[in-house]
Amino acid sequence: MGSDLGPWEYFWCATLPFSTVLPAVLSTQQWIRSFASIQKFKFNRPSHHAASVVHRAGPLFLLTAAACLVGIGTWPNIFYPLVWISPLLVLTSLQMILREPHVFSETFEGDLRVIVSAALAALICGFFWEMWNYYSYAKWIYTIPYVHRFQIFEMPLLGYAGYLPFGLECVAISMLLRAARTKHSANAMPFLRYLAGLLAFMIGIWTAPHLWCQRGAMKWYEGESHEQSAMGQEIERWVHENLNRTSTGA
Repeated sequence: MGSDLGPWEYFWCATLPFSTVLPAVLSTQQWIRSFASIQKFKFNRPSHHAASVVHRAGPLFLLTAAACLVGIGTWPNIFYPLVWISPLLVLTSLQMILREPHVFSETFEGDLRVIVSAALAALICGFFWEMWNYYSYAKWIYTIPYVHRFQIFEMPLLGYAGYLPFGLECVAISMLLRAARTKHSANAMPFLRYLAGLLAFMIGIWTAPHLWCQRGAMKWYEGESHEQSAMGQEIERWVHENLNRTSTGA
């Protein structure tokens, strides 16, 4: 459908509606944090040792994210749930390496309100998105391997779990944007340059398995086509020989 739209039509029908996703999740998160019940997720039991260990584990998180992307590109039917987790690992690992605040910073100070409110906000938004999608003329229709059961609207029940890390990703993006806008942050521009380079690297390692599989498929197809062509020529030769024998005999 998108290919049938011009640039401005695509902007009004797709770009502009999807640009409301991040504000919707963040505003819903702020609404959730206004309730008194969310305060019970603040325990005031900081674990400074765990925080220091996690900060040093940034490169390990980055390698894990790279492995996840390779898995998605190579075996998508198995590792497709990592689509929701890999971007969060990439952003968080970069923030850890550069000693920037990240979405889990307050968690190690005993405050779970950020991650709980973010996950719930995305889940609430996701419910309404799926409801509106269900009654739309042009809509998303999902086919999710192994867990395509108990649909709520078009989305299977376990598919809604993907909205939980998505909420954390939205918060991570907002923290990234705030860091970029902060003039007093010395790490803002190096962080953005590092992010751009790493995203290019991630795209490379994600597309490499696709290109390898495509190349293998093309070789197989060419081999099959060559064999089929040879077989067709052999059949054609056999038919002509038998026709000649029949006509000679007649």
